[in-house]
Amino acid sequence: MLKKIFTVIISIIMLMNFMACTSKDKESILLKDVKSQSKVEEQEIRTAIDNGNKYLEEGNYDKAKKWYEKAISISKGNVDTYKKIKDKYLEKGRKDDAYRIVRLAIDNGVDVEDMKKELKSIEDTFDVIVMNKEIYVGENYKLPNETSLDVNGSKVTGKIKWNNDKIKNNSAGVFIYGGNIAQYGRKVILNLEVKDKNNNVIVENKKVDKNNEVENKDESNPVQSDIYVDEKSYFTGTKICYVTKFEGKEYNRVLALKEVEFYEDEEAVKQASIDKNDALERKSGKYYIRDVGKEEEEYYVSEKCEWTVDKELITKSQHVSMPYTTQFIVYAGSYNILRVFEEISKADEWNVPGVSSKGMFAKVYIENGVVVKVEMQDLY
Repeated sequence: MLKKIFTVIISIIMLMNFMACTSKDKESILLKDVKSQSKVEEQEIRTAIDNGNKYLEEGNYDKAKKWYEKAISISKGNVDTYKKIKDKYLEKGRKDDAYRIVRLAIDNGVDVEDMKKELKSIEDTFDVIVMNKEIYVGENYKLPNETSLDVNGSKVTGKIKWNNDKIKNNSAGVFIYGGNIAQYGRKVILNLEVKDKNNNVIVENKKVDKNNEVENKDESNPVQSDIYVDEKSYFTGTKICYVTKFEGKEYNRVLALKEVEFYEDEEAVKQASIDKNDALERKSGKYYIRDVGKEEEEYYVSEKCEWTVDKELITKSQHVSMPYTTQFIVYAGSYNILRVFEEISKADEWNVPGVSSKGMFAKVYIENGVVVKVEMQDLY
């Protein structure tokens, strides 16, 4: 009897060992399958790209596109695939195709920040689309919402998003508006020439060319009129200023700013002395802000605008307590900032350096006429 029991126990132990070995073998086989599958995918991607390159060299762009898209579909998250295809298109002078591939990578969430830089570098190589229109003073006119453009030798229609679509038609002049066609990465400029019908005034023909430069085409014309260049429609750069207003609903928010001059250290003392004023003190040294009498400017604000502000500004304007963090905090959005500017008239009572009833002293970053970042300046 004992012999039978012993035999059963030994059999069970052997079976368990066999099953354990089988499990390990399965894991090993599974790992080998994964590696094998990965190698198969890599080979398939290489083959698809090679076929795409072959047809691209032959000028068969439709077949090249199909093979490139097949390479991407095999592994949509493979950043090298997008870059290899993009580089090949650029090598062959197919900038629009390269732009499309980079946009596809961004849409698929692949290395987004780096791809945005790639996108911008391609955009900068495209010619600006320049449009011209003539109307009379008081005549109603709306900026066009689309235009035709050349994409890889073919005419297509692109939707235009204007940075500022408010038409100035109550006086004679040349008014210049900027926008973009996001789908194809093109900047657009429209020269709107407004003529005085009653007095038969011929407006001096100054317009902006594709390099954003004002050109004179009739310098002999003795009749002068106001030339209004809506610089903010295509302005890209930074402004040191007081942000005096921020309001509006989502996707249609407007910021008003008043540009100033800012000096630090020895230059601050020098410039303050010229104005017969005193430079002010902060921890990092002296500073001086000069009001140069510029008029307020208004800009649309990106819904993704990033605000860096003093946490004390939020605390005192909204009567909330905040956990201790660094002095300055970042908001990737605008809701809390909207609430600050609803109370900005009371700012003198808050005792927050850099904020007063004048507004918030800040560095404002603008791209193509749209505010993308605001950094409140440290005056502590």
